[in-house]
Amino acid sequence: MTDQDVENPAEHIGHATHAIHGEGDRKLTRDTALAVTMMAIVAATIGSLQETESTHALGEKNEAVLLQARASDQWAFFQAKSIKKNSYQIAAEQAAGAGRDPEPFNEKAKRYAQDEDDVQAKAKELEEESKSQWERSSHHTHRLHTLTLAATLVHVGIAVSSMAIFTNRRLPLYGSVAMAAGGIAVALWAYFG
Repeated sequence: MTDQDVENPAEHIGHATHAIHGEGDRKLTRDTALAVTMMAIVAATIGSLQETESTHALGEKNEAVLLQARASDQWAFFQAKSIKKNSYQIAAEQAAGAGRDPEPFNEKAKRYAQDEDDVQAKAKELEEESKSQWERSSHHTHRLHTLTLAATLVHVGIAVSSMAIFTNRRLPLYGSVAMAAGGIAVALWAYFG
């Protein structure tokens, strides 16, 4: 009897282990593929939400900048009215000092003072609108950052799931599903938290 004729129990154990892994591989591969498909759908959905929030953030920010520019224009107009009012007040004082009628100058100064109040009110209103738009933009930007974290968790979950196939173990698959669930929770928090 030679060494080749003697049965080695380790060989039988190896074949049995291979057979068990072979059956498990199909289920593990199927389960992993299904999980990856679902995670990809979730990642695409979160990606769409990110794009929407980005668009809203930029639109609101642009509107805020435009409103602030209009407010700045109103403040410049206010200053021009103020300078004209002050000039007519000085002219009225000089006319009175010279013995002439200051009333035409006073009338114009009053008109510019009234215009000045209207322009100032409009400038403040535009500044408030700009501030409101900026805050809305910041809200969308915060959502965008939160959704970026959510998408990252789901994408990492997809990557980790491949380790289940490489290692022929379910633990990486469970970990990847947990990461994706965390990503979904973070995405929901972006809107409801």
